[in-house]
Amino acid sequence: MTDFEPNLELKPLPKIPLPQGWCDLTLIALLQVITLARLAILNARNWPDGSECDGLRLRADNDRLKTEVALLERELAIKDARFNRLAPKKRPEYLPTERLEILLIKTMRGLNNSQLARRFQVTVQTIRR
Repeated sequence: MTDFEPNLELKPLPKIPLPQGWCDLTLIALLQVITLARLAILNARNWPDGSECDGLRLRADNDRLKTEVALLERELAIKDARFNRLAPKKRPEYLPTERLEILLIKTMRGLNNSQLARRFQVTVQTIRR
């Protein structure tokens, strides 16, 4: 076999306990359905190819990016909720580099001190300092 030939050897299936009355063929069929679904999703994401499909590709990228933003927003909400449960005196201080980044974000987003204080869970006086 050369380096470019695919390895087509069949590997034994993992032993997964099946519900009573199911045969091994059911497990094989289930794994194949999952594999086909995964391939369909991958192909659907990568399908647009060529200048005639630029709009479709852009819409697919837009959908993917919106999903990513939604997931990141959810992660931040979970982290913020955890941070809010701490008493303000027990919260760790931001490092000097983080403080500079916070001020850069304030400038780039055009936020006022109270908006920035809410976003980073500090007081307005802390922002002013």
